[in-house]
Amino acid sequence: MFTTLYWLTCPKLVRRISMFESAGWIGRLKSMAGKVDAARQRLTDLHATYARRRRAAVGRIRLACLRLTRPHLARSLEKTGIGGVADPSNIKCLHAHAAYHLVEGNHPFFTTFPDLIEPLSDCRLCDGPAKQIKTFSAGRYAV
Repeated sequence: MFTTLYWLTCPKLVRRISMFESAGWIGRLKSMAGKVDAARQRLTDLHATYARRRRAAVGRIRLACLRLTRPHLARSLEKTGIGGVADPSNIKCLHAHAAYHLVEGNHPFFTTFPDLIEPLSDCRLCDGPAKQIKTFSAGRYAV
């Protein structure tokens, strides 16, 4: 069982996000969240929504069983946000945030800096629409 709901699978977009991570964008975005109250609050809300959706995907009965058999995993599934962060004002994995944005939309960093996710409408690398969402039992892949 994974704590991640959304995976970024487009190779082109994975490379692009990796480039931004290597260039220090996680630090820049953390700084923005620390300085701009609205961005920090929105990020906190996104983490809470993510945790709530993950709990719903796991289900009450399975979560109750995990509390008994794997309490650390149960706590992680219940409490952590996007990318598994415990601190709701933190960013750990820009790929996870990009996948969240492609599935749910309205992520403050990607609406403020749309160049982080380049337009992929003409991309045929994955033989499908750039924002095709494939659903499986407890999560979604953003392709």
